[in-house]
Amino acid sequence: MKAGRSCAGDVRVYHPNRLSVVRGVVPRFTQASARAKEKEADGILKQIYTLQNAYYANNGTYAASSAALQTVGWDPNTTNGLKNYQAPTIAASFPLTMTKTAGATGYNDRCIDADGKIADAGSC
Repeated sequence: MKAGRSCAGDVRVYHPNRLSVVRGVVPRFTQASARAKEKEADGILKQIYTLQNAYYANNGTYAASSAALQTVGWDPNTTNGLKNYQAPTIAASFPLTMTKTAGATGYNDRCIDADGKIADAGSC
């Protein structure tokens, strides 16, 4: 009987090289999952950045609070249901940072600087 094929009552036999393929897939999935979590934060940071610039254009200063940012369209409910990051604190200066939830591992805190560049926190 060839490895990997089965007839009724037979036991499948797998070649060790096939298991190495599975071992190679798991780390890639973990990396893709981490990137997806970071992209969640990136989208919110970009939205806040855009709204901060709109607020600045109208008022000559950046919004210092969530309430002030709401005057240009910020919906504080945007951050409801975040599983991977804590809601960012709206501040009248950059960089703005989103911190991962307590105890989370495998992905990074994210920040956006005054030029709209998004990076790992500490790089802004």
